[in-house]
Amino acid sequence: MKMQLRTYLPDESRAALAPLWKAFACAQDLKIDPWDFALRLTYLFDLGVDKSDLRWLVLHGYVTFRDRVRRFQPSTNLAASGDPRFMLTEAGALVAGLSAEGADSPLGRSTNAPEIVPIGSGLPRWDCKLRQLWFGGCVVKRFRLPASNQEAVLSVFEAEGWPPSIDDPLPWLPKRQCKERLHATIRCLNANHKNRLVRFRGNGTGEAVLWEPIAVSAANRPTAPLGFGRAA
Repeated sequence: MKMQLRTYLPDESRAALAPLWKAFACAQDLKIDPWDFALRLTYLFDLGVDKSDLRWLVLHGYVTFRDRVRRFQPSTNLAASGDPRFMLTEAGALVAGLSAEGADSPLGRSTNAPEIVPIGSGLPRWDCKLRQLWFGGCVVKRFRLPASNQEAVLSVFEAEGWPPSIDDPLPWLPKRQCKERLHATIRCLNANHKNRLVRFRGNGTGEAVLWEPIAVSAANRPTAPLGFGRAA
C-alpha cells in the first residue's frame, strides 16, 4: 500500500525539495549539524531548481537559509543575499517524510507501510470563545479550566495563520525559567486530546513552538461530529 505525504506539496516544489532532503539526510546519518551539508543558492540553480519554487518552500517554513554568520528572515530577497546556503527545516523534513529513524526519499514510495491519509487538507483552528482546538472537522482538545499559557500559544498560532512554528509568545522571564515554562506548556498542549490529530513540540532551543499533523491509518480515522466545526 502507498504512503502519502501528510502535507500537500506542488510537484515543482517537491522536486526542489529533493536535493535539500538528501543533504539533510546525510547530516542526520552522520549525526552532525545539518548546516555542514547546506547547499549554496548557485548550486541549487545549477541543479535546475526554480527560484519561485525555492521561495515557496522558504515562505512556508520548509526551507531556511543563511550565510556563514547570520540566518535570514523569509522576507529577505534571495538574490540580494549573495550566495546563501539553504537547508531543510524540521517542518520540511517532516513534509518530506524524513523521521528520526530515517525514511525513503520524498519522491519515493513505501510499498510495505500502511496507507496514511491526511485529516482534511488545511490547518487547525483555535476557537477562543468556545476554547476548543479543531482539526479536520474534529475536536482535538477542549479546555474546561483556565490554561492561560496554552491558550496564549494557540491564540498566536491562530492569529498568524498556523505557520510551522512560532516564537515563544509567553511573557518574559529569565532565560532558564522561560525554557522550563515553555517545555511544560508544550507537554500540557499534547495532553488530554479527544482526537490525537496534531502534536506540538519545541525546536530544541527552548525559544519556539512547532506543530505538526499526526497521520492516521484510514481504518482509525476519527468521525467528525455532525454539524460542528469546519473542514480544515
